[in-house]
Amino acid sequence: FLNALAEVTRFGDREFYTDWWNSYSVRSYWTTWNKPVFHFMKRHIYSPLVGRGVPPQVAQILVFVFSGVLHELLVGVPTHNILGVAFLGMLLQLPLIILTDPLTRYRDAAGHVPVNAKVVGNLVFWVSFCLVGQPLAALLYFFAWQAKYGSLKPPCVRLSQAALRFAAKPDIAKDVIDALDEVHRVLNAVTSLQDALDEKLAEYVFFPLSHVLRESQKLPVRALEICLECNSSHRATFTALESLVERISSSNTSLTIARESLDLVFGSQGDTRLAGFWLSFKLIEAICNQGMAMEDIIDYGDSSSNLRDSLVEELYSFSLSLLAEDELDVETDWRLQALALETVALQARRQKLDFRVDLVDALYLVIQLLGFPVQQLREHAMTCLNVLTTACGYKSTSDLIIANVDYLINAVALRLSSFEISPQAPRVLYMMVKLSGPSLLPYLDDIVDSIFAALENFHGYSKLVELLFTVLTGIVEEGTKTQQLAVADGNPGTHRKPAIKPVTVTEVARLMAENRNKAARDVPDSSTEDQVAYSSLPMRPWKKTHDDSDPSSPKKDITQEADTDPEVQDESDSPDPPPPAEKTYKTLLTITQLTQHYLSSASPSLRISLLSLLNTSIPTLALHENSFLPLINTLWSVLVSRLDEPEAYVVASTLDIVGLLCIHAGDFMKGRIDSIWDDVRKMYISLTKKTAVLERSIPKSVQPFQPPKISGTVSKAIVPAPSSPPDPYVDAPTRLIRETLIRFMCTLVEYVAIDDKTFDDIVAMLAPYLMQRPQIRETLERRNPDAVWLA
Repeated sequence: FLNALAEVTRFGDREFYTDWWNSYSVRSYWTTWNKPVFHFMKRHIYSPLVGRGVPPQVAQILVFVFSGVLHELLVGVPTHNILGVAFLGMLLQLPLIILTDPLTRYRDAAGHVPVNAKVVGNLVFWVSFCLVGQPLAALLYFFAWQAKYGSLKPPCVRLSQAALRFAAKPDIAKDVIDALDEVHRVLNAVTSLQDALDEKLAEYVFFPLSHVLRESQKLPVRALEICLECNSSHRATFTALESLVERISSSNTSLTIARESLDLVFGSQGDTRLAGFWLSFKLIEAICNQGMAMEDIIDYGDSSSNLRDSLVEELYSFSLSLLAEDELDVETDWRLQALALETVALQARRQKLDFRVDLVDALYLVIQLLGFPVQQLREHAMTCLNVLTTACGYKSTSDLIIANVDYLINAVALRLSSFEISPQAPRVLYMMVKLSGPSLLPYLDDIVDSIFAALENFHGYSKLVELLFTVLTGIVEEGTKTQQLAVADGNPGTHRKPAIKPVTVTEVARLMAENRNKAARDVPDSSTEDQVAYSSLPMRPWKKTHDDSDPSSPKKDITQEADTDPEVQDESDSPDPPPPAEKTYKTLLTITQLTQHYLSSASPSLRISLLSLLNTSIPTLALHENSFLPLINTLWSVLVSRLDEPEAYVVASTLDIVGLLCIHAGDFMKGRIDSIWDDVRKMYISLTKKTAVLERSIPKSVQPFQPPKISGTVSKAIVPAPSSPPDPYVDAPTRLIRETLIRFMCTLVEYVAIDDKTFDDIVAMLAPYLMQRPQIRETLERRNPDAVWLA
């Protein structure tokens, strides 16, 4: 091979070996058959040892020992058998060298080695090395592989042969036992290869499930794929396995075999349990499918159906026990849970509408796996949920959950009220809310109270608090989708200030004329001035009474006492109109009020999550002003404190929330904005200083072009402005806060009646952006276009 490679690459040194097949001593063979290795050993092992005073014979032995170790590793590692055969074979070369070296010292009269000596030495070499040594070593390694791993035939070939033997003689017990042994052997070999996904994750993460849940609705109800495949090379093996199981299920002894296989599941652990569980499930599934197909036509009336139902019930009970195991205490293989889900789906397909009774035990266990970290198990849970929906006759997954909401809520509440809260209960509640939408929220009053109690008891555990607030955020997100509480996207609010219209000279003249006419009408006549009768002040508001609609009714004197008119009531005594969707609105309001106690948490991720919750709930809560305005007063102090946070994204989110409050509360925010305006202005000035420092650090060679000053008249000084240079680099936190501040100031101008001084500050701060961003200019011109023009 090396010679062929050297010929192709035109490598100069092509003497990789010489005529080793003519060697008449073992020593000459090792010096001629692989010359690169010989020179390497001589240069890097033999010569250094001799140079350090080691006798040549000892150095030679050490060279063969080192070579024996290398040969053993090169042969034993790929075959998974370190037998020492290759190592001993290399050491046996030393006696052969001693045996054949004397043959090279014989000389004839001409001083050459005799031909007979060469023949004898070459014969010893061929017999000991080529005819006996290497073939014997290969056979030993082969038999070791055979003893350790069994037949070298592919598993799919062995399974196919077993299936054919069973098909020819299906009732012979020996063939049945041989087939089952083959199945268990193959399954154990396959399941032992996949262990990368067996580890449980210590922390549970909520996935963005909105698109995943929508895709799960498109999965066919029988899309439960096999969960034991490590890679595509095992597909043929599992196809042969399924074929064999199909043949066994049609035999008379199928129920007996299923019974024995199920007993193996109960009495084993690890991969053996997994293999037995898969075999039991596939065998019982095949038996049930055949039995259900025939029982639709023929009623056998024997005990076989009772035995089959008993096996299914045992497997179903075992599956529920697997799904109910606490994943924090028991290291359960996720593949066992996937097979348990398939068993639940099989039971639902068998019982159909009768399975609704069993939903009390199974539904919660299925939903809790929708948030499992392993994707394959999540897909199994989604598909199993679809199977339950179809088998039990529900139109959608949402209808399934709503119809069984009572015991689902009870199960979640029991787990939330315990002293050891696991991630299961919050995860199940989150999945229920996402799957069912706003229709589930009216049933969550008690569960929200349980979450509040859990937050109070475990407020020191940041991860658990984040998990519970993730559930509350999901409730708020779905609550805002309620039809009565839905807010249209892009709704500008009702507090937007109208644009100031310029007053023309004509309008000024008209107003002056109207004022003169009004003043002339108000001047009293001197002749009748003394006759003016002054009446007493009115005791009730000027308004139209019910009697005004009837001309014949006598007029009431407005000077009468207010308490004599039953219609006149104090405005404070009139009840406030209830909010839309009162029950859901109160839930959202309570959750939003709770955030005030956790916005000061030490966890930045929790703070940003709570600010996101406020961003979602505020537009909906603003629909009922009498509840919304007190909420602002509740949250204001803790929100203002967040402006001093070191995290830029927290400060930016807080400014967005304050801007959102201005949009929906309008002039109610004027006093509060005045109280924080100095801090906002200082924040903007500090950001401007950071940008100025960066600009000064840029070399002059890359500074933007500045046009020269032109003296003369104003008309001559007006020159076309050059294109604006690119902004210098600003770090992401500074840029984030700056953009949020610009957006916040535009919101103030548009929705809050700020005073002129604050407006002048805003115009001065936003002046550099007026030419580059037309939307900012338009917003400011709505308030005072003259001030913008001067800026």
